[in-house]
Amino acid sequence: MMGFELCVDDFGQGHSSLSRLHQLAVNALKVDCAFVQELDSRQGQDVVKTIIDFGRSANMTVIAEGIETMAQMKTLLALGVQQAQGFWLSEVLPVADIDRLVA
Repeated sequence: MMGFELCVDDFGQGHSSLSRLHQLAVNALKVDCAFVQELDSRQGQDVVKTIIDFGRSANMTVIAEGIETMAQMKTLLALGVQQAQGFWLSEVLPVADIDRLVA
C-alpha cells in the first residue's frame, strides 16, 4: 500500500500555525533556512532547539533546510535535528543523477 506524509515547510515563517498542526496529520516539520542562518548566535540556537523539541515531542520528524556550512550541520546535529538538506550536503541535482548520489 502506498501512502504519503505531510510536512510543514518553512516552519516558523509566514502562515505556519500551531493550531493547524492539531487539525492536520502532520508527520514532519522543516526548520526554515532563516533560522539555520542564525545558528551562530545563542538566541538563534535557542529558537531552533525549541522547534526541534516541539516537533519531536509531537512525534514529528524535524528536518533542517538551507544548511550551507559544516558548522551549521554540527550545531544542528548537537541540537537533535533528525534530517537535513542544503547545499553543504549536495547541490540541486537532476533526477538522473540521484541514483549515483544514493549509491
